[in-house]
Amino acid sequence: MKKTLKDQLLEVSKAHLNWKKKSKVFFYGTAILLMVAPSLVSSVSRASADEEGNAPKVTQAGERSGKLDLNVSRSSLDQAISEAKSAGLTLKEEATQDKGNAQGSEAISKLQKTISDDYASQTSTIQKQTSDYKSALAKYNQEEADYQKKLDEIQKAIDNNEPGAPAKAIGQGLNFKSSQNPNVIIKDVKFSGAGNGSLLKAGTLKDGMGGLDSITAGSEVNSPEFYTVGGAGNAFGLFLDKGQSVTITYSNLKSLTVGKIAAVQIKATYKNPSGNRMGLILPKDPGNQFHFGIYANGKIFTNQPQAVQQTYQFYDALGKIIPFITTNKAQAQFMVGSLNYSSAKTQDGGTPPNDDGYNAHESASFDNTKATGSPFRKSSINKVSGVPISGADAAGDSWGSNPSGTNETWSAKALNDYKYNGALMDATQWDTHIVDAWYGAFSLVPKDGETSISVTWHTTSANMWASFNGQLPTKFEIPTPPIPPVKPTATYHFDKATFQTDNTKSVTNAAGTDVNGALVNKK
Repeated sequence: MKKTLKDQLLEVSKAHLNWKKKSKVFFYGTAILLMVAPSLVSSVSRASADEEGNAPKVTQAGERSGKLDLNVSRSSLDQAISEAKSAGLTLKEEATQDKGNAQGSEAISKLQKTISDDYASQTSTIQKQTSDYKSALAKYNQEEADYQKKLDEIQKAIDNNEPGAPAKAIGQGLNFKSSQNPNVIIKDVKFSGAGNGSLLKAGTLKDGMGGLDSITAGSEVNSPEFYTVGGAGNAFGLFLDKGQSVTITYSNLKSLTVGKIAAVQIKATYKNPSGNRMGLILPKDPGNQFHFGIYANGKIFTNQPQAVQQTYQFYDALGKIIPFITTNKAQAQFMVGSLNYSSAKTQDGGTPPNDDGYNAHESASFDNTKATGSPFRKSSINKVSGVPISGADAAGDSWGSNPSGTNETWSAKALNDYKYNGALMDATQWDTHIVDAWYGAFSLVPKDGETSISVTWHTTSANMWASFNGQLPTKFEIPTPPIPPVKPTATYHFDKATFQTDNTKSVTNAAGTDVNGALVNKK
């Protein structure tokens, strides 16, 4: 016995398939429909009189034209979306995807699986995004708590006036250290200003600027040639005539950040404000020390003042200058270091041979409208009235004017070379990037919005080594604020589809044409 259409629809309903009529007008004109499914008649309203007067839309006899909506459960996807919202993710609903129409039980099952698989895949993706973000957020929250704890410890050291403590309990917003980028690429070396400044062959310039007075055309080269020199490590040499500048473009930088932005390029500019030709030994790694000045026949304690201006600019991956901005109580803290004040006299009061007997006194100056200097507790370096000027036979030093373009100078007010001269420690202990480097240094922080930082170095002697980077002394660990995880965006969509069963056919009228998509049992 054949099943009635009603029975068939009940079976489809049990399979989670819903009956939804697609047309507004249905005609039930055959006696067969009334005989086969009389119980359906009462549940269907006849078309109104004005609707009956309209010509019905028909298709060719035998075509399938009646379709039902295919609904597939998406409860797991809905739950994943809800949990993602609660976790703080950004949710974006995309356009509903039409998966088409299925005819027959096999095709219907296949289409159901396609939609179920799609929902399962989306659910899995969103759940993973949510889980990953929760884990990253938990890690960040712990790091933030540790960061605040370290700042509290630094504040206690400041309150106790402990040696080496910074002036303020702020985080380090600059990751720019010595020996951080040994594989950097020097992209460009550009000289500017009147003069014959040039790069030099490897080994031409030596520590103390030996070789500067014997440069010839054959000493000059067109690209950097590297060799190992003192604190610079792997370095290259060049010279600048009076008033000349050179800009070194360092690229391929790794792990260097300003605030939360990765810096992939640095432009370091050196300008010679002195009245004579000057040599420079510059590091391949931009965070290392550099050496500048003139050759003084090997003398250290001589009265031949020299100066050079050093400027940094940092660039992001798009080639844009990165401004200095305070972020989460962290600022870009530069350490201006290796500032010596050394006596020409030996411990027994004598003067070293082949020296002129002048103290060697070094300083660093800057524009305090663009940056702020701060001391480390009990450091030998403090704000002074101007650049030091060496006195005859080390009888005492005096102070001159600040260099052009600056209005504040920092230097040692008393000898910091040896304990026997009253220093807290010997220079051999502090004049390196180790735990006590703070003793011959100060902190310099650019003001918010500044796009460069500049220091003018000065020495009363013929030449000096200088250190200018973000590697703060390790007496107290200056924390770097953690970077919060990026909030992900989870996208999702819903699906729609229709179906037709095997055991239905179109209702036809007396002319043999389909009547607007109505279905009845096949005989």
